[in-house]
Amino acid sequence: MIANPWGDSGKHFNISLVEKRLKRNRRKGFWVHDWRPGHQQHDGSFIRFVQSYRGCTFLDALKEVCGKDVDIRSYLQNTKESQEKASEIPEETELSLPSGAKRLDIPADTLAHAIATGYLATREISPAESKQYYLHYDSVSIIFPYIEFGTVVYWQSRTMTGKRFEFPPDSVGVTKSQFLYGFDHAEPGDQLIICEAIIDAINIGPGAVAIGGAQLSETQVRKIKILNPSSIILAADNDQPDKHGIRPGIAAIGYNYRLLRPYFTEIFFSIPSDPHKDWNDVKVAGIEPRGVIESTKKAANLKSIISLRNIR
Repeated sequence: MIANPWGDSGKHFNISLVEKRLKRNRRKGFWVHDWRPGHQQHDGSFIRFVQSYRGCTFLDALKEVCGKDVDIRSYLQNTKESQEKASEIPEETELSLPSGAKRLDIPADTLAHAIATGYLATREISPAESKQYYLHYDSVSIIFPYIEFGTVVYWQSRTMTGKRFEFPPDSVGVTKSQFLYGFDHAEPGDQLIICEAIIDAINIGPGAVAIGGAQLSETQVRKIKILNPSSIILAADNDQPDKHGIRPGIAAIGYNYRLLRPYFTEIFFSIPSDPHKDWNDVKVAGIEPRGVIESTKKAANLKSIISLRNIR
């Protein structure tokens, strides 16, 4: 029993010395829990606790606890009993970020750094989160690196004025549909929240990944199988109907559910309520997205998927 390092006048924070196991005998690891009412935002595995406290990726937290030479692929296969064999986990090629990209967590007395920091503040992304997610900037854009197994495998930039996106050129041979933004911030064997946009994933926090659109790709499903989550929440956008009266984010819940159902039994969905169109809107309104997602999630099944057709 210790004092919660995020603020506690007494010792109400418990770190279990006995491993907890989930369904299907999947190993969960050591568990932490704050016994004070309303202070459960840091509950979870001990590795997740270290990740939150240090403000780092899951992989970095794992290295801090288990040693820098820990083999993440063996960890995924043996410790978490991944549905993918370690030998089948791809060795990604590291990708260079755009020329002129600078790290946001390195102080700089420049107008570009001040503008980038200010822009992210309007999206409720703190300097600590900028460091945690390895965000970069240039004179006009924020650059979001995709990191898997400690390697930059892709990137996306977004202009700070307007809404223009850029990606690596086609000549590099990869596309965003091959990756999950936030992959290294998701703990294998834990709950996984799947959303559309990068900023939504950062706002929701560790355990959330962005797919870069409404629909999952087969390659992204394979990456999810590597993480082998205990449960999945499809955190869709509450977007406006297109010219055919279809709301892409909500319609994609059924599509993504059908892709995931052969591999996972506990699948849920959650949609932000009006007037919020996405999870960043929820965050900007002063509401924690993760709390809303947890309290409003519904089990995905044939009946609930059909009921989504009535949402207009």
